[in-house]
Formats: sequence, C-alpha cells, structure tokens
Amino acid sequence: MSLQTDFFNNAHPLIGIKIKMSRRCRSRHDLFVVGPGRGVHRASLHCARCARHCGWLSHQAAKFLSDVIGQFGRPTEPVCVREPPGTTAEQVVVHTEQ
Repeated sequence: MSLQTDFFNNAHPLIGIKIKMSRRCRSRHDLFVVGPGRGVHRASLHCARCARHCGWLSHQAAKFLSDVIGQFGRPTEPVCVREPPGTTAEQVVVHTEQ
C-alpha cells in the first residue's frame, strides 16, 4: 500500500517527515521530505530546498520509520538516515533520478 491519503483525507504519518542523508540532491542539499507513494512505491523523497523528486523510500525504510512513529510518535526534528557499512543506497532509497 502506498503512502497516500485515505478515503477520509487523512495523510499517512510518514508524509512530510524530513530525512537527512549522506546523499545529496543536484542542489547539493542533504535534507529530503517524504511524500506520497505511487504504484508499487511506498513513499517518494523530494529535496527540501528545491522540491525535486530525488527517489523512492524503500519498503524496509518506510516500515522502520512507521514502526518508530508507532512506538515514539512523529519526530519533530529531521530523521538522520545513515547507511551501515556493507549496504547499498538502494536499501534505503531506490530509483533515484539524476
């Protein structure tokens, strides 16, 4: 299920969350905003500075963030996402547009 508004116009809790990553947008900004998904994609990532679509949040990352929100509530500060050694960016973000 993609992160979209439901029948009653309630947005999914991930939409609007800011994520800070080591990767950068073309504008050289490293802060992204989670947006709605489309098709098989759970959520989109857009640059917080220029609003350019920069990729899709992986299902694994979306589930982790949803679980954290369920446990601790919605974050008020940007979530810092780090890529552990031995992992690829595709495990966090898939289908980036250059």
